[in-house]
Amino acid sequence: CYSREVSQSVDDTIELVRAYLK
Repeated sequence: CYSREVSQSVDDTIELVRAYLK
């Protein structure tokens, strides 16, 4: 099971990727 911290980290990474793709 994934902790909220891991999920938050993933969300942050996704935001960085979206910003990079933009």
